[in-house]
Amino acid sequence: MTTATRGIWGVLWGIVLVGQVVVAALAGADTLVSDTTEAGNQPVEIHLETYVESTRVPLNREVRFHVRLSWIGPMGRFQIDPITQPHLTNLVLQGSGSSNKLEPLGNGKFRAIKTLTYLFRPLELGMAYIDPMEIHYRDRMSGQEHHLQSQRVAVEIIEPVAPGGGGVRARIYVVLLAIFFLTIAYFLWRFIRLRSHRQQETPALAPPSEEYLKKIAQEIDPKASNLGPMSVKLSQLFREFLSREFSIPAREASSSEIVQSLGARRLPAEEISRVEEILTTMDRIKFAGVQPGPVEFSQLYQAVETFIEHRQQLWQSQQSKTEEV
Repeated sequence: MTTATRGIWGVLWGIVLVGQVVVAALAGADTLVSDTTEAGNQPVEIHLETYVESTRVPLNREVRFHVRLSWIGPMGRFQIDPITQPHLTNLVLQGSGSSNKLEPLGNGKFRAIKTLTYLFRPLELGMAYIDPMEIHYRDRMSGQEHHLQSQRVAVEIIEPVAPGGGGVRARIYVVLLAIFFLTIAYFLWRFIRLRSHRQQETPALAPPSEEYLKKIAQEIDPKASNLGPMSVKLSQLFREFLSREFSIPAREASSSEIVQSLGARRLPAEEISRVEEILTTMDRIKFAGVQPGPVEFSQLYQAVETFIEHRQQLWQSQQSKTEEV
């Protein structure tokens, strides 16, 4: 091979290497195009999943549709706008619900999961559709706003199933009942045995944050029309939580006395400021004697929920450290 030939092959090989570098750079750029935000040097990505439990549903059964948002970090990291009901074809809304969950990942990290569940009733045989949903949210740390969009979901509505069961179903029920009674018998025997030996186990107490997150979700409706009484109830629950969480007389004390009590317990200034802001808003609504608007009440509800979720995360972090020790 001559010197000129070797030179040509060297140039071609250099072009190939440059092309590979360019393709890798473009691929890396595509990978970074996603719904992510950054807090310092820590990227936080929020995932959206929408799915039905079954793509073939009998006419006399319900279609269960789930919307799942998840990210690694605290539950209050993102402010998610209210999610409206999707446009439906051949379906009608029967009910809905939501749940929040913190999934431990180790090393003091958690995965926050928000799930919404819709129950739809089919109208007739054939195809049914759930149109795409667009979800808007804001990163509370960076202030940036983003949105996510789901895909259209199709469900086939098939012939209704018989309400009664056959022999196979009856046998299944018999087996399940047998297991149920055997389980009861086992635990009854175990209870008597433990009692006879005077062995007692102290159950792990749930934190006040877990109890009051459930109470707020069950007793307060941010979309209710009677927001005046709802504001009074929300204030009552929040004061009860402060009383339980920090062992202070928050139910009878004024807002300024509560803030002073929290300062005496060396609570971080940021948390004291958040409590003071919530109590100030509640006092203004109470003493003004007028019903708050939907936007104002929604912001107050979210501020209370976020603060209690933050306290729950602190408790869970302490529990993880205790278990490691």
